[in-house]
Amino acid sequence: MILATPPLRRRDAFGTADFEVIRRLALRTLATAAWVWHYVWLRMALRFGACTFHEAATYAASIQFGAGKRLRQRFYQHYLASCGADLDMHAYSIISMDNSRIGSRVLINSFVNLALVDIGDDCLISPGVWVIAGRRQHGFAARTVPMNQQPGEKRVVTIGRDVWLGAGSVIANDVGEGAIVSAGAVVIDEVPPYHIVAGVPARVIGMRPQ
Repeated sequence: MILATPPLRRRDAFGTADFEVIRRLALRTLATAAWVWHYVWLRMALRFGACTFHEAATYAASIQFGAGKRLRQRFYQHYLASCGADLDMHAYSIISMDNSRIGSRVLINSFVNLALVDIGDDCLISPGVWVIAGRRQHGFAARTVPMNQQPGEKRVVTIGRDVWLGAGSVIANDVGEGAIVSAGAVVIDEVPPYHIVAGVPARVIGMRPQ
């Protein structure tokens, strides 16, 4: 008895691994095209006066996923006084003043609002943190004049290197190197290096171990 030989199957030109490589390459290309388009649009809008820096930063904050992170990284590298190349800034966060400085390897989570800041390297900024431009942004000395018409003072708030700002904290004064600000704290006095503060207003509750 002669057994029938099954027909030979032509080998596929591409295997599963090849298609996976192509898929990843296509997604990466689309992501790059997305952030580049937004970046060019923002550059042109700022150049021709179609928006302010604050408005452009707000727009950049609204872009999500990897394209948004890359957009914010390139945008702030170009427009801030200085910004580390490896900024990791999540969606819905904003740096509202272009004379701010951001160090290297800084993580900024979502819903963060930074005004006039000088942030050192390796800082962790948790969701919902607000760093305002000092304690005297709005004057209130005269009762007969509305507060929005009284002169205020904006100052740079310095955040030292290796600082951890807990979720929902409000920072109105400098935070020293290596310090930890607990969640929900309101910092109105300067925080010494390597101290841990908590509460409203923030008070020292401990120190980091040696």
